[in-house]
Amino acid sequence: MIRRIISLNLKSYNEEKRVLILFLIGILITILQLRLVNSNSYENILIGDIIVITYGGLDVDYNIVKDIFSFILWLTPHLFVLYMINLSVISRVKETSELILTRAKNKYKWIIAFNLTIVIKLIEYYFVLFLATLLVCRVKLGHAAFSNVVLKGTDNLLSSNIEINQYKVILWVLLLNIITLAAVQIFLNNLYYIFVKSNEATAVGILFILAPIFFKSKLYRIQLINNGMLRRFEIFKDGFLGLNIINSLIYIGLFVIINFLISLLIIRKKDIDEI
Repeated sequence: MIRRIISLNLKSYNEEKRVLILFLIGILITILQLRLVNSNSYENILIGDIIVITYGGLDVDYNIVKDIFSFILWLTPHLFVLYMINLSVISRVKETSELILTRAKNKYKWIIAFNLTIVIKLIEYYFVLFLATLLVCRVKLGHAAFSNVVLKGTDNLLSSNIEINQYKVILWVLLLNIITLAAVQIFLNNLYYIFVKSNEATAVGILFILAPIFFKSKLYRIQLINNGMLRRFEIFKDGFLGLNIINSLIYIGLFVIINFLISLLIIRKKDIDEI
């Protein structure tokens, strides 16, 4: 039943156009990020560096007053992914929910399929963005940037004593982006239904998630956005102590599970025509 519901949810219109738009956004964002790199040439820049700069978030000391452009460049692809999820999955689910729930009569399977569909689309959309970035890097940086080499702290944003394979870093950034946005989307869906389908509540939820970017707090370890930004991990210069890939994956995983359980409670109390 869950597989059939997911298959139905994935049948959205104009998907090719959405993928193309994301691909073009990935190209544009990467080109702009490359122009901001402080280097006279691209000879020593690796794709791992560009992936971290483009999708790895903002550093701990980021100041939006001094550099709003970096914030816009970082946020733009993620907002577009959320928007595309809304167009391709959430709108489709709203169209078919009454029909499916009337036949299946199992709200739990429906909500599980709904969230799994979101994850599948997030994987697809981020792969498109990363592919676009890699294409730009291939053209601008050449094949040498794709070498299976180690990123060292003396050459980039990493702490001076850190050495790590660039493909591992790329995998970390991709994984963090996917699961963090999955957590954000499930959280926003809950707000939407708790506050009677309020788009204003969704907007407030986005601001709540983004707030730690601008204000340092001793509670940084339990703030979702910090756990989703690789550049705020302790392996980077001035990164948060104790923030690392293992702890962050555990935290985001728990965040997803808790919000998923909340969504089950919300759906259980709603009539079919209210979903």
